[in-house]
Amino acid sequence: MIDPARIRDEFLDLASIPSLSRREGAIARRLEGILKSMGASVEVDGAGEKLGGETGNLLARFTGNREGAPPFLLSAHMDTVAPAAKIRLVVEGDIVRTDRTSVLGGDDKAGIVAILGGLSGHFFVPPRAARPASMGGAFIGVANDATAAAINPAGLSFLLRPEISLSQALGWQKRQFPVGSFAETEGTQSQANLIFDQTLVNIVYPQWGFTFALFRQVIFRSESDFSRSQFLTIAPPRRLSLHEQLGASGNFPGISSQFSSEVVHNAFAISRALHRKHRFGFSFRSTQLNLQLHEKHYFDPELWLRSSFANGSVTIGSNHPQSLYRLYEVQENELKPSWSLGVLSELQPNLTLGIVYQKLPAYDLETKIFLPAYTLPDTMPGDAHNDEIRFAAEEKVVRFTLDLADNLGVGLAWKPNSKTLIAADAVYYFNRSLLQGITMNLPQDDKLQKDGSYADPDDLADLEARNILTLHAGLEYAFGERQILLPVRFGFYTEPNFGLQTIAGDANLQQEYPGASTYLHVTAGFGIVFKQIRFEGSVDASENLIEAIGSALVRF
Repeated sequence: MIDPARIRDEFLDLASIPSLSRREGAIARRLEGILKSMGASVEVDGAGEKLGGETGNLLARFTGNREGAPPFLLSAHMDTVAPAAKIRLVVEGDIVRTDRTSVLGGDDKAGIVAILGGLSGHFFVPPRAARPASMGGAFIGVANDATAAAINPAGLSFLLRPEISLSQALGWQKRQFPVGSFAETEGTQSQANLIFDQTLVNIVYPQWGFTFALFRQVIFRSESDFSRSQFLTIAPPRRLSLHEQLGASGNFPGISSQFSSEVVHNAFAISRALHRKHRFGFSFRSTQLNLQLHEKHYFDPELWLRSSFANGSVTIGSNHPQSLYRLYEVQENELKPSWSLGVLSELQPNLTLGIVYQKLPAYDLETKIFLPAYTLPDTMPGDAHNDEIRFAAEEKVVRFTLDLADNLGVGLAWKPNSKTLIAADAVYYFNRSLLQGITMNLPQDDKLQKDGSYADPDDLADLEARNILTLHAGLEYAFGERQILLPVRFGFYTEPNFGLQTIAGDANLQQEYPGASTYLHVTAGFGIVFKQIRFEGSVDASENLIEAIGSALVRF
């Protein structure tokens, strides 16, 4: 079915790009991105070089879905006749015409800027039980209690008797959001959220030479309730262009956002020791993603009437209904299978090597975008020409894939004497494919060109997700005798940004999507072990987190 609103938007997008004969480079690049996003293989022939033009013919091929069907060709030209050096469009109802207004470009290039921002947090938490958490998460080479089921299932084979453990977390997590105005572009607003959660439950039972376990683990949770007013990082000595008015080149929208996400494992694990020096374990998990987003973007239409912004700071009032430009809705609750495979090998009597690989699922998500009716007022009321611009209401759905990062961890555990344990881990996260099926080119850094169009300054992606390496180290020393032990633990680990990061040089995007920021976490804890009962406590502190975890374990 043909969607008239979508056709109109695509026409406005392409019509705003000047493309005189032999100067079709900009529109060719735009079309290449659109066609690739639709699944086509795209190539450019050598016609441009032969004719002295900026580009050759754009050839896009789509794979058919019916075997034996004959191929067919659709063809159109990209160039236009003169004059076309500066194109300005006006939308009046269903009529599009040229006039003195500038290029339309405010509609969201990626279609899911809100979800990008919501997911640009930290997709990593240390092991959610007190003993491994107090050692900085360095537990892959240790894994000798019930928490091994969630960290390195090979360690379950150390357990010769049934065990049950329960862990609970309490803490505060801080997130920062960019706010500001022309006078203060680097401002941030902090928000702290209370953490209170049953983080890890384990039931372990050895039988027939194997050790079996059931566990539930919260591996990620994030919540935010955030709002900010619209602000500008530009101050032109003129009216804003339509492109700038609707969110490009330093015009940051007002935002009202409620976001929550949670990833939970419900799992079964099995482990077995071979020749005493080698242990293997496998866990099969049902991984649940619960993601909720409700976000509104505001662009004040009164800015359209300002003739100059060069006289100082731009102050924009609170968000109001007339400024509402775009709404995002995401509601997903989905289960997918995942698994982990672990190995423990005794290199020497007091030195153990642990290796674990975790395969996490990818989720197909959809963002519902609603563009309510929006009006830019007449710039000169009372004259003979009414240049009021009206945008009709519109709805669309954008689909993309969230791919949780698979990871490979290696750990060493050294026990120099009966009371001391030293451990170190390195974990590599394959995070580059975090988001798929979307463009990472955003409008905030688009620049006005000499021909009147707007374009990305480097014509490259503005955001990316990167593969990540985290480091963990911990020390445990046990005071007391065999019947009553009082272990004390210390550790640290690094937590990089696992979300999207800007790779563009533009200050606006660097503020909205900070680069590779790494938090150093310092951890500490203690325990009380009395016969078959153990109580553990830990504290994890960093610039953005304070969390305490309590665990109780009973061995039968």
